[in-house]
This record gives sequence, C-alpha cells and structure tokens, in this order.
Amino acid sequence: MESMQQLLAPFHLAPGTKIVVAVSGGVDSMVLLTLLARLPGRPYPLTVAHFNHQLRAESAAEAALVQAYATRLGVPVQTGSWPVAAHPATGVEAAARQARYAFLHRVAQDVGATVIMTAHHADDQAETVLFRLARSGASAAMSGISPARLSAGVRLLRPLLPLSKAELRAYAESHQVPSMEDASNANQHFSRNHLRAAVMPALKQENPGLLTHVTRFTTEQRGLLALAQPALNQLVASVQTPTGADWRGVMDQPAAVQALVLQRVLAASGPRLAWATQQQVLTALATTGRRLFAVGQRHLIVANHTLTWAAAAVAAAPRLLRPGEWHQLSATMALALAQAAPPATAWVVPVSAEPLVLRHRQPGDRLHLADGHHQLLRRWFINHKVPAAQRASWWVIAHGHAVVWCQGIAPAQLFQRVDTDILQPVIACRLTDEGVSDE
Repeated sequence: MESMQQLLAPFHLAPGTKIVVAVSGGVDSMVLLTLLARLPGRPYPLTVAHFNHQLRAESAAEAALVQAYATRLGVPVQTGSWPVAAHPATGVEAAARQARYAFLHRVAQDVGATVIMTAHHADDQAETVLFRLARSGASAAMSGISPARLSAGVRLLRPLLPLSKAELRAYAESHQVPSMEDASNANQHFSRNHLRAAVMPALKQENPGLLTHVTRFTTEQRGLLALAQPALNQLVASVQTPTGADWRGVMDQPAAVQALVLQRVLAASGPRLAWATQQQVLTALATTGRRLFAVGQRHLIVANHTLTWAAAAVAAAPRLLRPGEWHQLSATMALALAQAAPPATAWVVPVSAEPLVLRHRQPGDRLHLADGHHQLLRRWFINHKVPAAQRASWWVIAHGHAVVWCQGIAPAQLFQRVDTDILQPVIACRLTDEGVSDE
C-alpha cells in the first residue's frame, strides 16, 4: 500500500494547512484519520468532523467510538447531528448527504481550515461509475469521483481513491484501527448496496484488475474533458444568440459534437431535456421545417436551423357557446353553435347535449369516436404522436368532460356524416382567408 506521503503528493499541501477529516466510524474514514495523524511531525493541523444522521440505532455508539479514538490520537473533534424532524419522507440519502456536507463546511469555517478530506476509495469510484452509467451515461458523469475539487471556497480532497477497500481493511487489521460496520450496507434494497454486493464481485471475478482499469478510465476521462472544454466553449459561443441558438455554424460538425453543444446550450437556458428529446431536437435542427417542444413552462421552437425559447401560451379562459355567436380560433377558422347548419360551412357536427364550452383540454377529457368506442383524449394524443406543445394549445368543445370536437381531429373520426337538411343543433366551422367577424 502506498504511504500517506505518496497519497498526498498530488495535492501539494503546504505545511501548516488545516484539514477537516470527515470520520463516520467506518473502517475507511478511521484508516484515513489514522494515516493523517501518524504522519511524521504531524505537518497538518487536523480536526475530526463527525455527523450523526440519526438514521440508525448504532449512531450513538459510532459517535462515541470516533470521539474516543480521536482523543487517543490527540485530534480535536467537532460533532453535529441531523434532527429527525428534518428527515424527508423521500430522498433521504440525497438529503442526508446535503446535510452532512453543509456540516463539514461549517466545521471548516469554524476552525479556519482550507481542506476537507473524505475517505472515498477505489471501490467507491467503481461503484459510482457503474451507478452513473446505469442512471444517465453522461460523459461528465463518467469521470467519477474527483480526487480534488473546490467546494464553497474549500478544497475537497479524496486521497484514498487509489486504494481498494481490501487494502484499507488489511491496514486496519494490521494496525489495530477500531471501526464499526454500518449494518444498512447489507440491505440490497438500496441500488448502491446491490451493486456492491452482487455486481462488483462478479466483475472482479471476471477481471481482478477492475479497480485499476476504472481508475485509469476516470483519470483519462477527466483529462479528455479538460482538453475538450476550450473547444466546446468556442463552439457554444459561436451558436448562442440572445433568444437561443443559430445552428448553421456547427452543422458541419459530427453528430456527437453537436449533441455536446446542444447539451450546453440547453443547460444554460432552461430545464434539462431527456436524451431522447435532445436527439429529436438535433434532428429538427438539421431540417428547414418548424417543430415545437414543450419544456416546463416554455416552448423550444426549432425552425430553419435555429433554436428559440418562448413562453408557453397561457390557456385562454373557457367560453360558453351560445347559438349564433362565432368564435375566432385563428385567422382562418371560426366556430359557432347553431340551431341548424348555416350556409357556407366547411363542416358541421351534431350536438346531443348542452351547455357546451370552448376551452383547452383538461385531465379526464374523453372522446366518443365515430365507431362507437370511447377513448381518453390524452390516449388519442399519444397514439397519434401529437407533440406535447400542440396538445396544450389545441381547442376542444366539451360538455363536462365529454369532448364534442377537438382541434386537429377530423370530424369524421368523431361523428358520422351529418345531413345538413335536417334541423338540429350543430357546431359549424367556417374556413376563410381573412377570418370571420362575430355575427
């Protein structure tokens, strides 16, 4: 196993650098504390930071163990805890991590430390890469746990990343380093624990050099990202506009490069888009057509190789249909409720129930199809691949949640042909080149 001096060499710590050591009581962090405390001449003032998440019955015993061992090594301890009342109903792991790191930064500020060290090791790195690959596959995520990064003005260092869990356990055993095992690590209900207990052993059996290969992969990945970043910054700057992006400057780039540029452009402008949607946006950017993507409360408009953000239209107030009143839906289309089919109409549909309301779609809206079947309007949209942005803007006429007419659906799909000589209430449509005024 490498010496602590060798493990710390890449970080170029000046003598006297104050270090906060995150110590849980597990074997990894207890070994880290031991290695730092036993450095010849104790060149770095240390402070142990122990955080009690109050998630397990063993928490109090772990706190006592850390306090006793740190005192034995002559290292001061600061402790903190996460109130049970602050525990969320879901997302406990992420919330616990956020609370823990907030505590570590508070300790660093209290003691004037410029470095926080955690005991992440090579097995943690491999698990992280596999976990992120399963969850996202993003290139930046594949760089794994960074050995060093700046966090709120403090350097966050992981000097044990080159070492395996087995090496840390062997060191603890040979140097009588006390520790406690977190019983929850055996619970394979958690995805990370399943990776650790089932996937990692199988991969190590396939190739005992797994951890070395992962270390090489993440190191080279960080290097490649660092090399690519300046070129990517230039490409992003070349396409960005005040309202979005002009894609013509990068259309000669490989598709993979365009995908990276798009990710950066989108990240700077709005909510994250799923990978599949990003690919649809790239396909649209390659054409001269126009396509709309609903993204949160905004629309992403792709037209003529340009990308523009626009606020989504606010749903118009519902309108009660009264006989003889024409409602202009666009420059060329108007609808009215009539007691009989008026002349010069593009189409009419019969009315079997009133009152009728002209509005945008609502959850629970149902269609009564011409073949006698009923179908949720939402399901019809999905089956016919209607883009989400159009679904939100299309007009419907409904009696309660029974949809009588929907924009974009041919009347023949909803109703049998109407004989216009029969006097009966109908919804009538007029199509013109200049629009129709109320009559």
